[in-house]
Amino acid sequence: MSTPEGHITFAAARAQQLAALQLAVRRLSAEVAARQADGWFRGPGPIFVAIGASLAAACAPTWTLRRRGIHAWRLSAGDHPLPFPASRHPLLAVSQSGRSAETLAVLSSIGEQLRYAVTNAHLSPIAAAAPYHLSLGDLPDSYASTIGYTATIAGLGMIAEAWDDGPADPVGALLPQRMQELEDDLAGRLDDLAAPVRRRACGRLRRRRAVAGVGGGGRAAVP
Repeated sequence: MSTPEGHITFAAARAQQLAALQLAVRRLSAEVAARQADGWFRGPGPIFVAIGASLAAACAPTWTLRRRGIHAWRLSAGDHPLPFPASRHPLLAVSQSGRSAETLAVLSSIGEQLRYAVTNAHLSPIAAAAPYHLSLGDLPDSYASTIGYTATIAGLGMIAEAWDDGPADPVGALLPQRMQELEDDLAGRLDDLAAPVRRRACGRLRRRRAVAGVGGGGRAAVP
């Protein structure tokens, strides 16, 4: 299967993910701190608007804001008729490509002063539509969105912490290290984790052979 234009292979994305995430976390930490000082992240909590994996990436940041007592939501870009209902809350569009048509339509339906966006692609329609835009840094990624997804979670988490002058959680800087530890742990247990799958596959194969033997006039083997 060919790799879609503008993407790297899934294997390459997996191999580069930890190093790319380390760079992204470092750059995003400085960028979010600078935008916090500029007053970007004040007032009513954001409404995260996205589709697919980008919507999933907004789950933990939404919870973080609510736990801090800041009203925040995450909505699928198709959940409301357009124009989006009037609100004091800013819309924060999330799209790794910056080209999600549904997300762009929602963002474009509100006043510019309430338009925020986080994208991987620095130059994109969604980035152009949002005066308050944060880029992940044009990270090379697979079509399955490997590096971009983890970096999106990190970036949105930093924004959730920074909202209303909140302090950055130092644990966020440890995300790449924690991922490395998880991968090392899983690699060490790979044979144990795969064993039940292998047993089930072998059992199915034996049963199919038994059925084939009956169908061919031979005697069925006992599974």
